[in-house]
Amino acid sequence: MHLNEREEREEIDEEFLARLAARRAKKKAAKAAAEEAAKPRLVLPVSQETAEMVRLRPESVRLSTIRDDGVPVLERVRPREIVQPLEVDVNGRIARARVVDCATGEAGIVDYRNGYRQGPGVVSDYNPLDGLRRSVDD
Repeated sequence: MHLNEREEREEIDEEFLARLAARRAKKKAAKAAAEEAAKPRLVLPVSQETAEMVRLRPESVRLSTIRDDGVPVLERVRPREIVQPLEVDVNGRIARARVVDCATGEAGIVDYRNGYRQGPGVVSDYNPLDGLRRSVDD
């Protein structure tokens, strides 16, 4: 092997390792998102003033219940986002809402269809070789 071929080979190996690391990070993020989605959710209607206070101070939200044996349970709630409906459809489901991210404070308008949030298009990861393609291949 010549020195030039060896350098090219090392560059190819580095590119492959970078793509492999990116795929592993993507898979880890997807697994974390799936675990987060599997957690139980509680949705409660609140007044506009309460929603505004939660938006300003999400760390102040608390949830308390009483167990069957009479012992009170207090849990700190970690809201991720606040959804404020703006429009509803004829069935009373959300059609458009203002969504505030509690972590960053960013707000935006989100459209819903049949009460479900519209997301970006579905991307298939069926072909495992697609992850090995380089941007120059496209």
